[in-house]
Amino acid sequence: MKPIVSPLTPGIIHLIRLTHLPSDDLGDHIRFFTITENNQIIGVAGLEPAGSDALLRSVAVHPDWQNRGIGKVLTDEMVAQARQSGYQSLWLLTTTAERFFLRYGFEKTDRMKAPEAIRQTSEFKSVCPSSAACMKLDLTP
Repeated sequence: MKPIVSPLTPGIIHLIRLTHLPSDDLGDHIRFFTITENNQIIGVAGLEPAGSDALLRSVAVHPDWQNRGIGKVLTDEMVAQARQSGYQSLWLLTTTAERFFLRYGFEKTDRMKAPEAIRQTSEFKSVCPSSAACMKLDLTP
């Protein structure tokens, strides 16, 4: 099961909304990766560039496919893509998956410690609530 690059589609938006993640600010500035089964998107994750860093967005797995390792495959791919792209760090905001991302080396940090380019993304400015956990993964060798 290998994620593939995919343009933003109604299927991606549907899955993101189905899993109760924000979708109002999604666009072509985010590089999406999907996993499909029988032509249905069952997993998605996005990488949003922000200067020398990136924001991990919309890691979502269809409820019927959860707990089968799809989230792990997507997260591994996003970390690999961020490293290959030369980003210094990978950031995310979450209200529900903090424990999941801790397993990948993400560390909880103060939202105000995020680089300015990350703080200027719509996810940081308005989409994700201030109560969301802010997490960072250092990608430098």
